[in-house]
Amino acid sequence: MAHFPAYMHADFVAAERSDHILMTLGECDSDIVFSLLRWLGPGAELLEPEGWRAQYRRELQQMLACYDKT
Repeated sequence: MAHFPAYMHADFVAAERSDHILMTLGECDSDIVFSLLRWLGPGAELLEPEGWRAQYRRELQQMLACYDKT
């Protein structure tokens, strides 16, 4: 089981769409944030920082590449 120390210190607010929750946390380690995103699943979206979005996208593409090799 993954442990996310910053998760318990996150702030949660209702987002513009009624079925969404905006979670804000002050984590500066992208590895921890990316692990949390993978744990939260396909509905989770990293909004910022923008540079992390690009980095996370690349990591997801690398993960998908092994499934495309059929």
